[in-house]
Amino acid sequence: MRRLEVFHQLGFRHSWNFQSLKKDQTGDGVILAPRYLERVAIEDLEPRDKDFALFDPQFFLPSTPKGKLSTYSFFPEVAAGGFSTSEFPAENGNTSAASASAEGCVRFQVQNGFPYVVIPTRYLDGLPSDFIAKQSELFVEPFLAALDDHPDHRPVVLQLILNDLMLKNPEYRAEILNWATGIPRLAGVYLIISAGNRRKQLKDAELLEAALRLIAAIDRNGMDVFVGYTNTEALLLSIAGPRAVTVGCYENMRMFNIRTFQDDEDSDVRGPTPRLYVSRLLQWVGHNYLPFIRRVVAPGETLFDENEYQAEMFKPTYNWHFSKSELYKHGILEFWKQLRHVGDVVGKDRYERVAAMINTARGWYARFDDAGIVLDADSDGSHLPLWLTVANQFAREQGWR
Repeated sequence: MRRLEVFHQLGFRHSWNFQSLKKDQTGDGVILAPRYLERVAIEDLEPRDKDFALFDPQFFLPSTPKGKLSTYSFFPEVAAGGFSTSEFPAENGNTSAASASAEGCVRFQVQNGFPYVVIPTRYLDGLPSDFIAKQSELFVEPFLAALDDHPDHRPVVLQLILNDLMLKNPEYRAEILNWATGIPRLAGVYLIISAGNRRKQLKDAELLEAALRLIAAIDRNGMDVFVGYTNTEALLLSIAGPRAVTVGCYENMRMFNIRTFQDDEDSDVRGPTPRLYVSRLLQWVGHNYLPFIRRVVAPGETLFDENEYQAEMFKPTYNWHFSKSELYKHGILEFWKQLRHVGDVVGKDRYERVAAMINTARGWYARFDDAGIVLDADSDGSHLPLWLTVANQFAREQGWR
């Protein structure tokens, strides 16, 4: 296992991510999102930005070119002039829409000089019996064939979106692992966990344990694992030895939701409660609780992270609103510091550092309880006992405790 890397999952406010990267030096690269960045915008990026970027084709819903996806001629719906699962890979003359899409996507990634070539995936619900067959037919085989025309290509990464049912089913998970690790020329996996209905923090202990086991198994096979769309659980997942985890601004970049890519996405949703990331709590806390929490902090103690963004937000005149950049630049900066702290060590040492962080957070929440501060389920520490249990059990399996 190597030092943990941190990538920014880009979305609607991608300019904030680039500002955070360049001003605060909060990461090792970015994951580019064609849902929010049109083709010309990515092509016009500075070469130094592309040198540390993964391009995520985002073929999740091949028939729905949401947002800027329609500007990419290789997106399945655009390439095929109307996507159909049965017709997309079917031969049409000397080629197929799947082949044309793969060739265009590979050429785009190679010509832009990205350090990896990503093979995309389709989002699927449930436990489809033909998951591997369909992914191979639609994407893996056409992309591998397209790579033959680009012998100077960079290392190849397979994208996988796995839902909670897929991950928690040991046999299903093992089949996907055996398939992915057996694909020729594959250097790694870009893993996205689709947790279904979840709160601000991921509290499904069985899912987290399954994810840890899968990441560790891929790593043991000598392949890199990039875990996308991660929130604070990235700290927990880091103990399995992934190559990289991600940070994001808005919540839809910190947890995967297929609705972001659907045509019927509700655009008239009330804005979320502004939240402050408090690293010692491992939580994004609703701003309305902050005056009460501050009363618990004794003189000389430190709970809140101090930086220029925190100083701005703690001014009496600050207007808390979810669209203010300070909330996210602060959160990314402080979470990056935590990831760097645990990412500089490996194995048992990393586990122990993560466990210590969880126990510190639990201690603070116990003090809030004693002081009569009752936090709602989106600001409390109810995720922490589950995370610590999962970390401890994984550590036992590894012989670390």
